[in-house]
Amino acid sequence: MEHLLAVVNMYSTLFNALMTFFTIIVSIIAIRVTITIAKKERKILEAEAKRQREQYEESLENQNKQFEVELKRNKEIERLHEQPYLVFKEAKISAESNKKITRIDMLFINKGRGSAYDIIPSLKCTAKTMNGEATLTRCDAIQDPIAMVGEKFSTMWTLGYEKEIVDLDKNLFSAKGYYYAGILSGKFLDENVGTNRTSFDISDTAEDESEISMDDIISNVAQNVQIYLSDYLSEVKGKKEERVRTYIKDEAPQYGHLLKYMREDVEAIKPYLPDSKLDDELYKIKRKFDNQLKKDNLDIIKTLEVGATSLDSYQEKFQKQFAKISEANKASLAEYVAHRKVILELLKKGIQSDDFGKYSKEAYIHNLIYPMRRTSDEIEYQAHNLWLIDERLAYCEYVSSDIPFDNNPREDRTDVMILDKPVAVSDEPNTGREYETIVILELKKPMRNDYTQAENPIIQMLGYVDKISSNEMKDKNGRLIKTGTNTQFYLYAVCDITSKLRKIAEDFDFIETPDKRGMYKYHDKKRAYIEILSFDKIIDDAGKRNRILFEKLGI
Repeated sequence: MEHLLAVVNMYSTLFNALMTFFTIIVSIIAIRVTITIAKKERKILEAEAKRQREQYEESLENQNKQFEVELKRNKEIERLHEQPYLVFKEAKISAESNKKITRIDMLFINKGRGSAYDIIPSLKCTAKTMNGEATLTRCDAIQDPIAMVGEKFSTMWTLGYEKEIVDLDKNLFSAKGYYYAGILSGKFLDENVGTNRTSFDISDTAEDESEISMDDIISNVAQNVQIYLSDYLSEVKGKKEERVRTYIKDEAPQYGHLLKYMREDVEAIKPYLPDSKLDDELYKIKRKFDNQLKKDNLDIIKTLEVGATSLDSYQEKFQKQFAKISEANKASLAEYVAHRKVILELLKKGIQSDDFGKYSKEAYIHNLIYPMRRTSDEIEYQAHNLWLIDERLAYCEYVSSDIPFDNNPREDRTDVMILDKPVAVSDEPNTGREYETIVILELKKPMRNDYTQAENPIIQMLGYVDKISSNEMKDKNGRLIKTGTNTQFYLYAVCDITSKLRKIAEDFDFIETPDKRGMYKYHDKKRAYIEILSFDKIIDDAGKRNRILFEKLGI
């Protein structure tokens, strides 16, 4: 019994020892886990504290920046308040003006807030006139640049009179990093200064060769400045000439002849003009050329009327004038050819889908070929593009676009109707003659494919033929439109030949064109030639017809 108790006590002691050891191990593990968690939490807290500190520093930095911005703005406002506030009062032609030079006296008043201000005088500005922009150049002597508040002061400016060095402009600083300031002095100026030393007793223009005028002085100074700055000016001039030639070649071929016959005027164009301003300047030069050309033509005709004094001199003059006319006509032709190129590009763009898979509406194509709700009496020849369909259509006597029969909004209307005699909607009286030829265009939206046997451009155009052939349709003035057995109809459906339209055309026994981009048929009973012209065929055929012109023009 005692032996058993001893064993039990021994195992109990061992168990207690094990439990104590296990408790110690668990405690150690718990401590390590707690330490690990504490370290992680500390790192998290440190990271959060760092983030908050960075946010605070960033916020503080932004506040400082904002404060600096506000400070600068307030200083600028304060500075502006300290500047003179100059108000224009009036302007009048100066007594210093003459037939050649217009000088203007401008009166200003200083309405600033303080007692007196320094004024930095402007020496040149641009003014708008009835003939466009003109340069105003300060021409009075700059004396005391101090203006009292409420004080009126007058300045004198020269309008449109300056010996300007065209290629020496404000871009000099941006290109080279410096300005040129010229000061003119000399014994002649000293001897001819006015008593008040604000002007010179020098006439603007010389009355004889022995007199030195202000015009002479400025002209010679301008020439010498150009010589002195020739290296810089030749570089600017070369770049300007290249840009003008490139612009004319690529964008405005109608000005090509100006490079030859109006060289001095072209060279007088300022450098670095944007395209819109450059085009304006070239247009002004072209108008000057055209006016001179008309004057020269009248002079030649007058010479013929009174009798040429010398046949040789007349022939030489005539040949030169004829060459000018030829160049001008070539320029006009180039402009029209360039216009055709643009129209073809617009048509190509118009038949393409946009980013959402949508196509242009029918009205876009319609207005491109012929403006809607217009007649040939209302628009110029250049305003329509019937040449896209057939060059001959451009020479028909009358065209109506989107105008209803009987001039009645409830009646049917052809997209485009062309006749070779006074037409259904013409202001000219209906003489009762039968029309020999009637052309009808029906235009559809690109890639349209919802046609049916009952509703399609073929049926639509034949319906127009039936109405017109009934001799019951009236013109704009209420007179009957007459057709007869000799009236020939030409019907053109301008659209994409989609699957449904192709099936309908085949059912009508249409024949495919050799290039497989169109379909045609002659309707004997209705005396109607019908052709379906795909947009691709129109663009391709028109491009081929005009290709030689595009190549010659380099576009």
